[in-house]
Amino acid sequence: MTANLAPGAPHLTSARPMGAGSRLLCSAAALTALACVVSCQQTATPLANVSGKVTLDGRPLVGAVVSFQPQMRDGKPPGPGSVGRTDVEGRYALATVRGEPGATPGVHVVRIYSRSSENLAASDDESSEEERVPERYNYQSTLTFDVPPDGVQAADWTLVTEPVVVAP
Repeated sequence: MTANLAPGAPHLTSARPMGAGSRLLCSAAALTALACVVSCQQTATPLANVSGKVTLDGRPLVGAVVSFQPQMRDGKPPGPGSVGRTDVEGRYALATVRGEPGATPGVHVVRIYSRSSENLAASDDESSEEERVPERYNYQSTLTFDVPPDGVQAADWTLVTEPVVVAP
C-alpha cells in the first residue's frame, strides 16, 4: 500500500523491517499509553499493595518484569495497569504506570517477561538476550490474579520452562 504524499512532505521510512524487540517495545508503549488514557478519564482509583516472588524452574527469576493488566468490570474502565521488577531474590512490588504503589482491585491478566525494555530498545537482534520465560506466561499468558481490595503480599508465581504432563 502506498500513501499519496505531496512531494517534499515529511514522512517516516525504515531501513529494515521491525524486529521482535521493536514490536514488543511498541506494544508495551501502546498498552501504557492506553492505560494512561483510561486512567486519566477516571476519578481517583483505589489501589491495593501487591507484592510477591517469581521463580523459574525453582530458582528466583532476577530482573524480570511483572505486568498486571486490569480487566473491564461491569462495563467500566478498569483503571491503570501496574508493573514491577524482580530483585535478586525474585521479589517484586507493583506500581501503577503513574508511579503510584499498588494495583487496582479486581481481576488482572498477568504477564511475566525476562527481557527488559532497555535491552529491547537497544537492539532488535533477538539473539542478544533470549526471553527465558515461556510465551504461555507472557505473550500468550493465561495467568490471572484477583487483587483483593486490602492487597496481598504473596502474589507468587512458580514458572516452569517445560509444561508439566500429568499421566492418565
